[in-house]
Amino acid sequence: MDIINMMKPSSRRRNARFDFLPSFCSCFLLLTITVLVMGRKLFIGDAESDYLGTFLVEAERFLHGEPLLLKFHLPLYSIVIACLNYFLNNWFVTGLLLSWISSVSLIVILFAFFRNLSGPWAALGAVLGLASSPAFLVHAATASSDVFFLALYSSSLMMALNAVEKKSHFYWLLTGFFTALALLTRTNSVALLPLFL
Repeated sequence: MDIINMMKPSSRRRNARFDFLPSFCSCFLLLTITVLVMGRKLFIGDAESDYLGTFLVEAERFLHGEPLLLKFHLPLYSIVIACLNYFLNNWFVTGLLLSWISSVSLIVILFAFFRNLSGPWAALGAVLGLASSPAFLVHAATASSDVFFLALYSSSLMMALNAVEKKSHFYWLLTGFFTALALLTRTNSVALLPLFL
């Protein structure tokens, strides 16, 4: 029997009446992050230095059709904020919005990953573990690439889990897609490459 099937919760559901609680707690965390993001003030420690000094400069170069000159970062995040800023016309709001979308996506992905792996209570534990991380909460309410990368990385793992469970080539293609996006965001996503071995 493979490991994933061994870790699945049993078909008997003892506390089915409390199964809404993990989803409720996850929604409460999403609301908390939304309040944190909305409460930030303009450029007072709310953007990482790379966002201001590197990503914005490169995003502007992208919008002007000039080649990107990133020396220490990969281009995807700069391209994404450039595309979003084309519609929003405010770099700071663009960065916060992308961090918020990424953090909401990360919570949903993390919840789904652990729910599929071990059930709703394990999913709640994973989300509460994430919620107890001050680093996550700060980055979720900051214009930075950190949560964006983590959402892509987690998406790759979620798609790989679905590919293994469902024995689906489509999910392996999605795993490759999200891994490629993560590789275009940060170099430490090379840790995802063993998924394909």
